[in-house]
Amino acid sequence: MKTRLLTFITVTALFSFIGSSQAADREDRERPVRPSFASLDLDSDGKVVYDEFLSHEVPMGDHKTIFENIDADNDGEISEKEFTNHKPPRRNEHKGPKRD
Repeated sequence: MKTRLLTFITVTALFSFIGSSQAADREDRERPVRPSFASLDLDSDGKVVYDEFLSHEVPMGDHKTIFENIDADNDGEISEKEFTNHKPPRRNEHKGPKRD
């Protein structure tokens, strides 16, 4: 009986530790810090061209796709207005069944 109780306590503690560790990992990677427009606009000309954008890391995806998504008017430059108005897509943490 004592062996079963000790096993139960050990397994419960292990699952509790694993669950809290995974939650902490999710919190750490939840939202990367968004750079300011000024930090992207390396030559301070009021627009970010692709070469300037390449000099910064992106948290997910590739530079080209992200740049094209932000560049709303597709002129090859990101204006401060486009940058400010762009809302990155939200990641869906819970991938349960779709509801109709």
